[in-house]
Amino acid sequence: MQELTRGRNMAILLRDRRLADKIIKEARNRGIKTIQVLDTRAIPLNTKVLVTSHSDLKEPTHLDLVFVEDFTSVRSIIDRVIEFNAGKRTVKEITISIDPGKRMGVAFISDGVIVRTANYIDYDELINDIQEFVNTHSTSQINIVIGAGAGEYREKLIEKINQHFKDKSVSIHFIPEHGCSLHEITIRIDEEAA
Repeated sequence: MQELTRGRNMAILLRDRRLADKIIKEARNRGIKTIQVLDTRAIPLNTKVLVTSHSDLKEPTHLDLVFVEDFTSVRSIIDRVIEFNAGKRTVKEITISIDPGKRMGVAFISDGVIVRTANYIDYDELINDIQEFVNTHSTSQINIVIGAGAGEYREKLIEKINQHFKDKSVSIHFIPEHGCSLHEITIRIDEEAA
């Protein structure tokens, strides 16, 4: 499993300053260096990804393009930037790994690349974020991995997932939690367990 993206970068070319600021803030919070440009010729050669809109891109470029119109949230835009930085032009399989409990730790994974981690105390917020991740990867195989601990929380989580994803092809797997934590990634304990 690849570590969360650190030291990667992206360029952003957007006239919408408010949206650009939100994207830059999310990117920086997730360890992605950002350069804002007015022209694609100003983008450094080591940059792989350009976040832009269809109307703002005036000339062809060799960069991987993330068009803001194709995504429903800033978070999903940055997920895609991380995937491109990891060399994932297409994603065959996504995995949502969940450590159930009062505070649920979750890792969102695209073809073995951890694109984000989060903690949740609200089941509906978790289900909404899973749905957004699934929608962004509509052609990918969907796996949900749930830790076998925290019985009552796990059962409620399974019930919510089954209610929400009953019409989708989602594989749900259960794994024992003993000995499956990643220690080389610096994240909070609930996220680590996921």
